[in-house]
Amino acid sequence: MCSSLYHFGADADAIVAKMRRAARCGVIISEPVRNWSDAPVVGRLVASLTDPGVGAYTMRFNLETFGALTARHAGQLIHAEGERNALAILPPLPPSPAAAANA
Repeated sequence: MCSSLYHFGADADAIVAKMRRAARCGVIISEPVRNWSDAPVVGRLVASLTDPGVGAYTMRFNLETFGALTARHAGQLIHAEGERNALAILPPLPPSPAAAANA
């Protein structure tokens, strides 16, 4: 997933778990951790330009919150100082029992 996990807000953990269950080798997520919408001067303009029609998103990841999500999913966080995006490398999960029964 590239720069879109924040759209899922409070459901991000459930979405990540679902992606991990569907993955064969793992999941790679690239997510912005430095956001222009947080800037005091241009933030409102940038937030309005990134609105997909459902209102402005108030939940965005920073390095700490994205790192915490990565840790909750036993992943590895990669981020170079000063870069806008961070990467999460997450291991796959076994399919849910219901999915395994239907296979």
